[in-house]
Amino acid sequence: MANPNLDQTSPSAPDRALGDDPAPPGRTLKRGIIGGIGIFLVIAGLGIAGGYQSGIRNRVVQATLQTAIEVINQFERAKQDYAAGNFEAARQRIEYVIQKNPGYPGAEDLLAQILIAIQSTATPTAVPTATLTPTPDLRDVEELFQQALALRNSQNWTSLLDTLDTIRKADPSYRAVEVDGMYYTAYRGRGIYRIQIEGNLEGGIFDLNRAEIFGPLDVEAQNYRQWAEWYITGASFWEIDWSEVVTYFGYVVAGVPNLSDSTGFSAGSRLATAQIEYSFVLIVQADLLLGQKSWCEANALYIQAAQYAPIDPTVQPTAEYAYTKCELDQEDD
Repeated sequence: MANPNLDQTSPSAPDRALGDDPAPPGRTLKRGIIGGIGIFLVIAGLGIAGGYQSGIRNRVVQATLQTAIEVINQFERAKQDYAAGNFEAARQRIEYVIQKNPGYPGAEDLLAQILIAIQSTATPTAVPTATLTPTPDLRDVEELFQQALALRNSQNWTSLLDTLDTIRKADPSYRAVEVDGMYYTAYRGRGIYRIQIEGNLEGGIFDLNRAEIFGPLDVEAQNYRQWAEWYITGASFWEIDWSEVVTYFGYVVAGVPNLSDSTGFSAGSRLATAQIEYSFVLIVQADLLLGQKSWCEANALYIQAAQYAPIDPTVQPTAEYAYTKCELDQEDD
């Protein structure tokens, strides 16, 4: 009797007589797509999965995500310290960034600039005999505020943030509530733009976290942050645990299938690839179960594999064999 679930998703098997007891499957699993060693490495990774291992994996993923966000945070603060002349603090922050992520974009260049600044400031310079303290001119601050309003209206978020920083340094109390509101708008807007358009997921998460300092995030912003976190988590399991990859990218695809990271690899493409790879893993696991005469467990894995990718014609007879043996075992019971 053929398994209807497999017939609907798989190519038909080559015609051959199975006899009273179908031929064993030892020679049917010939998959040139994946190497034997690679397959069993994947199996080894999956085989240790369980409640305890899943907990460890989740903690590792969360730690990885938190580290990535902290690296972004330290890089941004290093730039701020450098701009403010706090060169030693900037050096410590950027060295942390390079230690955690040696290839972080712009980190080496910023470190070079900081070291040059430290070296130049270490040389004594002539001290002026008289120092003039300029009187704050609120007209300049008001002009900056009007410029900030124009930048907000044009959604030029990065320039808006730079302008707001200048206003805050010039007069921290100037229109404080309105400036805070524009900080929120700028970080929120840039955060979503980085995630949705640029594929800068970590940077987008950082911006949305910053926006939350100034006010609660709306549903759209929360969704984009969650999708970005799921994408990062799913990608962290790539080629390690395909079942986790399928799970997390399934979440992302349900909301934003075209979301991608800096590689340009969309969530939809990642999910499709992961489903094929996971199908291969399930088939290999099913074959091992057949060797242990666990017919029904093997049959369940073949059915599950067929849900993710069509069963190869060379594997179909093996799947049918597992189904038949499972049916016979159930009849005997």
